[in-house]
Amino acid sequence: EWDPIGINDCEQARDEYYGYLPHVWRLKLQGADAETIAQYLFDVEIDRMGLNGDIEHCRKVANRIISL
Repeated sequence: EWDPIGINDCEQARDEYYGYLPHVWRLKLQGADAETIAQYLFDVEIDRMGLNGDIEHCRKVANRIISL
């Protein structure tokens, strides 16, 4: 659901976000709250991808991650 550059429907780019998964998973395993995970996703959108970012969407995704 976290698809800031809109490539989830593109088969050739399915692994585009894999590099961020280990850190997100580590945050979850360490008991990080949804806001911490959302802030990480938001920072990736802004700092690494050069996008404007969508903190509300990041919060929705982070809440789903916490519920796993």
